[in-house]
Amino acid sequence: MPVSFRLPSTTDAEAWLQARAVDEPTARLALRLAGGAPLRALAYAQSAELRDRDAWAKDVLALQTGAIDPLSCARKWKDYGAERCLDWFQRHVADLARERVGKDCAREKRISLKELFRYFDVLSDAKNLARGPLDEALLLEDISIRWSRLFNSVV
Repeated sequence: MPVSFRLPSTTDAEAWLQARAVDEPTARLALRLAGGAPLRALAYAQSAELRDRDAWAKDVLALQTGAIDPLSCARKWKDYGAERCLDWFQRHVADLARERVGKDCAREKRISLKELFRYFDVLSDAKNLARGPLDEALLLEDISIRWSRLFNSVV
């Protein structure tokens, strides 16, 4: 018979992480990325996962403003691995869609909910391709170019 455990409250999980020398902002982010699972959040906080994801997120924002070119991003992201980047991207797009549904999202006014869902489908297809023999660099180039095009008319 399987044993199931409930996730602790966010407050309890944050306190538990802080008792293990994880600062509050890191604990919050790690818990969000770990889906509320404190042990996984602790593993994230103690690894390069959060630092890598933060660098990736800055690249995504730079792509949106046209401050960085998609091919440069893809080269950097290859070091993180395609599957990790695709996971991060799916979470990011899902968060943006949730914000769009819940309220008017000021930071993403240039992209519609329909476009977000289409891009989520692109990411899902890319995840399936990433499990095969496709070159990761090409896959990452494709998703970064597509993301950039959503925000910038000329790429």
